[in-house]
Amino acid sequence: MSEDLKGKVALITGANKGIGYEIARQLGSRGATVLIGSRDIGRGQEAANKFRFSQIDARTIQLDVSDQKTINSAAKQIESEFEKLDILVNNAGIISDSDRLPPSQVDIETLRHTYETKFTHSKLKAPRINPGA
Repeated sequence: MSEDLKGKVALITGANKGIGYEIARQLGSRGATVLIGSRDIGRGQEAANKFRFSQIDARTIQLDVSDQKTINSAAKQIESEFEKLDILVNNAGIISDSDRLPPSQVDIETLRHTYETKFTHSKLKAPRINPGA
């Protein structure tokens, strides 16, 4: 196992499954402390437990990137426990029934919400979590 990320703290949003899970696993296997950002705290804890079983330092943070309250709470938790955030992977996404439609058939409000979730909220949270961002 490469230890080149030892001492680094990484927050991965949407890390309880899919691509985010794999990103967290790989960062953790390289020595980083991984923070599993998850809307559903139970699913986040389940993922963190699997990582810990593999000797990865994993913690759970409840985080919904479309909810400023959870963004603020996560930032406070990170600041209190770690005093820093070295890596932020904004992987969280949203799924709706419109995901099965061609883009030309998706209503403007759904497109706006998807865009805001992925881009706007990442801009809001990055400076709050990591003042150097």
